[in-house]
Amino acid sequence: QFEIPRPALVLPLETSRGCSWEHRTRGKRRGCSFCSLNQLWPNHRKKSLPRVIQEIRKGIQQYRVMSVSFADAYLRDSQRKKLLRELIDSEIDLTIFCELRADFDLETARLLALAGTRKVQIGIESFCTAMLNRIGKGVAAIYNVQAIKLCHEYGVSYQYNLLTHVPGTERSEIEETLRVLSLLHGFEPPHVVPLYVGRGSRMYRDPAAFGIEPASFDHEPCQYLPSFLGQAHITDDVPYRCEGDPLPDAEWQRISDAVHSWRQARERTGMAAPLTYADGGDFIEIDDSRGDSSRTFTLDGDARKVFLGMGCVISVDRLREQCASVKANSLRQIIAGLESEGLLLREGARVLALPIRRPLPCGIRRSSNHADLRTLSFHQ
Repeated sequence: QFEIPRPALVLPLETSRGCSWEHRTRGKRRGCSFCSLNQLWPNHRKKSLPRVIQEIRKGIQQYRVMSVSFADAYLRDSQRKKLLRELIDSEIDLTIFCELRADFDLETARLLALAGTRKVQIGIESFCTAMLNRIGKGVAAIYNVQAIKLCHEYGVSYQYNLLTHVPGTERSEIEETLRVLSLLHGFEPPHVVPLYVGRGSRMYRDPAAFGIEPASFDHEPCQYLPSFLGQAHITDDVPYRCEGDPLPDAEWQRISDAVHSWRQARERTGMAAPLTYADGGDFIEIDDSRGDSSRTFTLDGDARKVFLGMGCVISVDRLREQCASVKANSLRQIIAGLESEGLLLREGARVLALPIRRPLPCGIRRSSNHADLRTLSFHQ
């Protein structure tokens, strides 16, 4: 009616306000230390599931728009599976955008795909656990890798940021980040952005605790506002300087360069999924085209069993229990062999296999659950 392209119309919807990860717990604040997104809502408010479904249906009927964008800080874990199942059962041909913390599981990824998710924004920020702890993300790096792997495997388009210039970062953490980045060329690369300090965030309220010079806040006027506003200290993004001897820009540039190389490699191969496996029943075939040349690995017997046990993050002890028929020495050798070939990520006592299962030629993800066939998982 209004000559607006149909794909440009989106129905915004809030199921909650505030951040359940950030809100006060026993009087103490937690959450991402740089973020001030939820300062106006220090407590977490949420709508009931029936009300959310009712608002979606009403919005679709009133505006004739079937593309829904959830405006929550992130789709909260206490409701998201129930919500996604309701959307699947509604048989309305919705498409969805939402933000997620990186602590979701395989079942959530499957439900996102079936519910028609067109894209998710994942709160990754870093692939180094020490850095994640410093900014209060509350998740280990290996789960960040699992999050992008699950989205990639289920055909859910995703985007995420990688932060640089995090106060207090050590060179060893840069090296750890580069180590992980070198393994991830099978997935979508991130957007690299310098860390910002939000006005009112924990970093802003207690800068010394995070290695920031308190007097340096707002040391530069905002360049894109008139001078009287630029000096009024009203912007959310606050300029700052680090105390002591922060890492030089050249160290952070190494991360930017690594991501640039990653992006170029994906463009050069033109492959949506350059690291995949196929299960032959009693053997596994892995195709690795992340580099300039392709490699193929075949795993059978105990190696197949161990590999399949690492499809999601698992502790080595739990894997040993799960693969009880595999001798302890063989288990260690299999894990070490996969790690040496860059097919596995190990973080402390936890491991994760990196290849995703090869999709069918039409793009549908292979699954024993035929309900999955209702949704095509085309890797964009």
